[in-house]
This record gives sequence, C-alpha cells and structure tokens, in this order.
Amino acid sequence: MKLYEIEQGEQIQLMARLERTSVEYDIKVAFCTQGILCTEPVYIDGKILNFTGDQVRISIVYAGEGEQPIVWEGCGIQTIQTKQGKYYAIISQKDGKPWNRRQNFRQYIGLPGLLTIDSSREKMEVIVKDVSVGGVSFVGNTKVEGTDIGSFHLQFDDRTNKMNVQIAGHVVREEEVEEGKKVFGCIATRSNVDLGSYIAIKQKQEIARHMS
Repeated sequence: MKLYEIEQGEQIQLMARLERTSVEYDIKVAFCTQGILCTEPVYIDGKILNFTGDQVRISIVYAGEGEQPIVWEGCGIQTIQTKQGKYYAIISQKDGKPWNRRQNFRQYIGLPGLLTIDSSREKMEVIVKDVSVGGVSFVGNTKVEGTDIGSFHLQFDDRTNKMNVQIAGHVVREEEVEEGKKVFGCIATRSNVDLGSYIAIKQKQEIARHMS
C-alpha cells in the first residue's frame, strides 16, 4: 500500500524520532494530491510543531479497521500553506510494511535518585538512567551486587514536571560500565505514576526542545 492511498478523514499516527527521543501524535488525513499525503498539523502552545530537522526521522503508522497496522519509515515532511490553511505534506517512496510496536521503549532520565533496599532498609544514592513501561535502570556502586539489592523502592524528583516519582521493583541484571560503577536493570512492579504517561510527557518535552 502506498502512503498516499490512505483516504481522507482517516486517522494516522505520526512518529518522530530524534536521537534517543521518540514522540507520537495522532493526526487526520486532510487530502492527497500528486502522490503526497496532506494532514492536519500538530499545534503546541498555538504554534505548528516543526519536524524538518536533519536528524529527525519520521514514520507514519496506519491501521485500517480490523487490520494489522502498516508503517512507512523514513518519510519526508514539510509544512505547506494552501488557501484552506496549513498542512503537513508527507511523502514516502516505499510501500508500507506490517508494523510490530516495540513494547518497552526506554526513556532516558539522568536524574539522581534514592534507593531503599527492602530487606535491610539500607539507602543508596544512585543515578536513574532510564525508565520504560515495565522497568527501570540505575547506576550504582560496583561494591554492591544485584543479589544484595533484590527488591527495592526507588524515588527521584523530576523538578521540570514537579513530580516525585516512586518505583518499586527488583534487580534482574547488572553490568559494570566503568571503574567503580554498575548499571542495574530492573523490573518495575509498582509506581505512584503511570509510567507510560510519564514517558510520553518526557518524550514530547525533549523533541519540542530540540525543534524549537
């Protein structure tokens, strides 16, 4: 299926990736012309979001009723002005292909956190590396083993969003990354925030900052 064959009024998903940041927006197809798909633009604070940076990678996902989603990767995009208003003009030279969504996208955090080991109540200062819908990783001291930590409670302050994030979980892997430091990968069993929503907020903030 060609991208421009999606019918007017259909909803599609625009995915923009910049380095390790990814954001997604649901938008509607306005019209198609000469092999170009034209859609409603995304507005943030009253301004159209610009996706034309050299490092931005654009993909379009479309799911017809009861059908497997189709993705077009590496699309070109620009904002155009017509008599009816402004639109995104999106093109792809490739046919769409079946799409399987990655379940646990990891969002970089890079903030200091405080970890409490459940069994001993010992506290450790760590750096929260990233979070996903189902997990969290943090950087700690190599003197500590994953088996020493086991189950834990981790909290960190995201001052940008005025949030104190608290995650309960347990260590499932560890890796020494440099002298004196280890990365601990963990399964998250409980959190005081919806991690999926939190990740979406962080993604949109990062890509808006890069595109401003």
